[in-house]
Amino acid sequence: GSQAVRLNWTKVSADGYHIYMKSGTGSYIQVGDITDSTTTTYRKNNLSNGVTYTFKVSPYNNYSGTDAGVN
Repeated sequence: GSQAVRLNWTKVSADGYHIYMKSGTGSYIQVGDITDSTTTTYRKNNLSNGVTYTFKVSPYNNYSGTDAGVN
């Protein structure tokens, strides 16, 4: 069946967060873009049973348009 995961993280000084996910030994892909800096949760639906998923959250600042480098 279809599964879901909820990510929670501690707020840092950033304008928003990019959410990345990979399955198994694959490459990370961006699956979310949170533009509200006060939001510190993300829910990913439609995950498959028996698959290992790895997530990372990268804060970003609008002035640079790039990730701030904190994973």
